Amino acid sequence: MEYITEGVATFFFVSVVMMTNEPVAIGVALIAAIYFANKLSRGSINPAISVALWMKGDLNTTKTLSYIAAEMIGGVAAYMWFSKSRATANSGGIM
Repeated sequence: MEYITEGVATFFFVSVVMMTNEPVAIGVALIAAIYFANKLSRGSINPAISVALWMKGDLNTTKTLSYIAAEMIGGVAAYMWFSKSRATANSGGIM
């Protein structure tokens, strides 16, 4: 469950970054994603943070790699969703 949480939180955060490009919205989204993910996982949202937690000894190697995979999947899914919704909007279709 914690890996799904990391992926969903990363998806949410990356989606907000791509949709708004507004610093305040991005900051609020980051806080919300960390708060949401911290309940079930470490709330790292970023592979670099996962690696830092691993280097600190807070995460084992298996969990670190799983977090990174979930975060990458969440980020790529957000990009794909954004690209598709943007293409649909540009073609005059309904999102």
